[in-house]
Amino acid sequence: MIDRYAEERLFKDILVPFNGSPQSWDAVRQALVVAARDQSQMHGLHIADKETFSPAIEVMQGQFDELCEAAGVQHDFLVERGEIAQKIYERALLADLVSAHPPMEGLPSLGSGLRKIIWRCARPLLTICGEPSPLNRAMLAFDGNPKAKEALFVSTSIWLSNGWQP
Repeated sequence: MIDRYAEERLFKDILVPFNGSPQSWDAVRQALVVAARDQSQMHGLHIADKETFSPAIEVMQGQFDELCEAAGVQHDFLVERGEIAQKIYERALLADLVSAHPPMEGLPSLGSGLRKIIWRCARPLLTICGEPSPLNRAMLAFDGNPKAKEALFVSTSIWLSNGWQP
């Protein structure tokens, strides 16, 4: 971890799980905002429910590649099979940030695998509902626990790297 801070990069590797829905592409575009700012590498992750490779997955990979190349962001694309939440937090161990879109909006999303991911993910989780943001404003809920302290560190680092003043 110390090497990442010495490089002045908060997020060297960003994991973006997505399924090809418009909402999941919003998560990709939001991650590109962070990746371009931090010179991060993006790792697209698609968890297939049946066949590992299909024409639809190849199209998704092509679109992912185009977006990343247009933003000048290094990237790769992974396809896995298995339980979605478990694959996400397993892969998150190899990343510094996970950018995801809840599978649905509002309270029903807590009944999805999102709740498992929130509780078990070992890395900061950037969720997006709606259009991607330039990330020029932030709100942090803080209760003093270890994850909240890490979130405070991350938000402060982002704040300072943008030259924002209190």
